[in-house]
Amino acid sequence: LAKAEDDLPNRLEDARSLSLSTTGITTHLGSVDATDDVDVLRFMAPSNRPITIALNALVSSSLDAAVEIRSAHDELIAADDNRGGGGDSYLT
Repeated sequence: LAKAEDDLPNRLEDARSLSLSTTGITTHLGSVDATDDVDVLRFMAPSNRPITIALNALVSSSLDAAVEIRSAHDELIAADDNRGGGGDSYLT
């Protein structure tokens, strides 16, 4: 079997930008390519309201993912592993 091609960059400096709608909402569908896969996305958080990030695996998946929010300087701001129930992650 051939290894699946990684769908997202693994490093902050190569992160793909997400555009938020005027209501501050966006959705990204992706895949985890290996047990040690790291996917990095970038977005501009609104300064006048809180944000929520929910990472939800497919119901049939055994994925146990974690989410980190980092500054543009790679400083950890917040992190979650499993607060969303099962292996899902949720940050507000």
